[in-house]
Amino acid sequence: MLSANDQVEDVVQNVFSKAFETIHRLESPDLFRYWLFAIARNETYAVFRTSKRKPTVALDDDVWDSRTPFDAAVESETAALVEIAIGHLKPEYREVILLRQFEGLSYAEIAAITGDTISAVESRLFKARRTLVKYLQPLFREPEEP
Repeated sequence: MLSANDQVEDVVQNVFSKAFETIHRLESPDLFRYWLFAIARNETYAVFRTSKRKPTVALDDDVWDSRTPFDAAVESETAALVEIAIGHLKPEYREVILLRQFEGLSYAEIAAITGDTISAVESRLFKARRTLVKYLQPLFREPEEP
């Protein structure tokens, strides 16, 4: 969710520092993943609050690729457009999109991380996807026949 590598490094450092300091408070080892995500989420939002800027997401390209150069260029441009569109989303929309689409978390897992209900997560994902479609639809419309 952060665009600057130095911010990401600072957040990771803070997350593991806070995790180490507060691990004794973790009541169930089964919840470690969610607990760590919650710390990371809080640290990320702390950066948003202090920097007052919209974060973006970096999408990495696969190094070993058998696609043609044209296919690679189209895919790279598409990924860049999606990255820009995700960057324009509200932080709460961006968060659920990233957790669901890029981290592969279930609605229940996202609800546990964000502290929301499952229905709130579903609603937020619906709105985030609808907003992404609104941003991207004009860019991916088929050209009209002359």
